Amino acid sequence: MNTLVTLLVRKRRLFELLAAQGMLANQQVTFLTDGADDVRDLPLYLNPQAEHLLDWFHVTMRLTVLTHEIYSALAYDDDCPSVLDVEGMAERTVLLDGWSKTYAMTGWRLGYGVFPPALVEPVTRLVVNSVSCVPAFSQYAAIVALESPPEPVAQMKAAFRTRRQVVVDGLNAIDGISCQLPGGAFYAFPNITGLGRPAAAVAGGLLRDAGVACVAGTAFGAAGEGYLRLSYASSVPRLQDALAGIDAFARATAG
Repeated sequence: MNTLVTLLVRKRRLFELLAAQGMLANQQVTFLTDGADDVRDLPLYLNPQAEHLLDWFHVTMRLTVLTHEIYSALAYDDDCPSVLDVEGMAERTVLLDGWSKTYAMTGWRLGYGVFPPALVEPVTRLVVNSVSCVPAFSQYAAIVALESPPEPVAQMKAAFRTRRQVVVDGLNAIDGISCQLPGGAFYAFPNITGLGRPAAAVAGGLLRDAGVACVAGTAFGAAGEGYLRLSYASSVPRLQDALAGIDAFARATAG
């Protein structure tokens, strides 16, 4: 799996340096202006084979890395690498995680961050004065989740693995749609360019005509045109019903 990190990019030259080092899986970036001092949050996907070059971040660029690892426990085939595993990065990495995915506690709105010591006090002040604190009952639930045996999480991941195969196989059997096997989480991201319609139109049509809710790939940026995001966090029979609806919609679109 690629590791997602977000950097505050202050110069176009920074992206060029990262790309030159072979560190990025995504090479297409649109900058705000043509100037040398653009400032923006830029998501960068690190090539798995280049993760050792994070040391280059630390030594050469002196950057702080924000890494969001909420799906790290739901990697199917390989362990999900963490920036914190790299020697020397702990003092300049902020890790965000939570209970919503690993423990299926989405509605509890419960997460946590791991910060360098120098950031703990100011971030605590920010949280306390903006959102106060996590309700006590949610904290007790979080403790129970952390102290529980790991078997339920493994069983959940095994169920997702089965559902993943059902959905990917079903999508690839539909004319005009192709889908790669995702390496983690519980979403499929099929290519629908063969249907000949914009992603938003397909998503709207599927909801209206087939009762299938999905997200147009453009919700994640212009590069998502031609794709949909589908969740397979449901039972196999319901997923099969959804696939039948998608197939019927695709046939009607082609006709």
